[in-house]
This record gives sequence, structure tokens and C-alpha cells, in this order.
Amino acid sequence: MSSSKRAVTPFQKSHALDFAFEVVSTDSRGDVSVRCLFCLYEGRQVVEVGVAGRKRKQRNDIQYFTKPFAPFKYRSHHLGQHAASWTKYQMLSVDQKK
Repeated sequence: MSSSKRAVTPFQKSHALDFAFEVVSTDSRGDVSVRCLFCLYEGRQVVEVGVAGRKRKQRNDIQYFTKPFAPFKYRSHHLGQHAASWTKYQMLSVDQKK
């Protein structure tokens, strides 16, 4: 494999429960699209422009992820948009997350 090609990380089903995601579509090649359930049910945190270095208006839509799937992207989104809910969710047992 050439060093210029990026590794394509497929979605792992365990991430749906671990990161509170829902698979919304699968195309003919098997590529999936997932959405953040925190965004769906709670919305995003309200952050004012100019506060904490924020330079752009806040988004109000639901965050969707497509490949490559990387847990650091999920964590970054959750910490930036759903910090309190994400912290509580991480403390739940697997049975409580279902």
C-alpha cells in the first residue's frame, strides 16, 4: 500500500452503543452513514460567538458521520457539543445504554 493512500476505517457496530449513534443508511457498497443521538434528542450546546475563541455561528443540525470512522472524531464532537450528557453517558453500564 502506498504511503499516500489513507486507510479507510469501516464503521464498527459496537461504536453505535459506545458513542450513542444510530445507523441511518447503508448504500449498495455497504458504506454506512450514522447520526449522533445526542444531537437528535437534545440538540447542540448553545455557545455564543466570540466566547472561548468561537468564530462562527453555532450549527443547529444533527451531526452525521461517514467513513472513515475514527473514535477521536466522535469524542471531539461529543466533548464540544454534548459535554455534560456525554460524561453521564460514559458512566452508564452497557445494559443502561440499550
